[in-house]
Amino acid sequence: METVSEQPLTLTLTERALARAKTILQKPENQGKALRIFVIGGGCAGLNYSMAVGFVKPDDYALESDGSKIVVDPKSMNFLKGMQVDYN
Repeated sequence: METVSEQPLTLTLTERALARAKTILQKPENQGKALRIFVIGGGCAGLNYSMAVGFVKPDDYALESDGSKIVVDPKSMNFLKGMQVDYN
């Protein structure tokens, strides 16, 4: 994995969300990758919040829990600060 910045992730994930991220990242095709949480413009509907598996970028904010890495790009972090991510 690439080196990530020293920027701490300023959003939180519930235990359920962290457990699901770990399950996703343990799949063979996702080894060495991170769960990326990001925001994209949605036109008239406002912002869309999304997640994808991908590689870590040098300027990412990062959180590592139980060997699973969660990352957010700096632009998205402006909208995600203080949020809590859950999984149902």
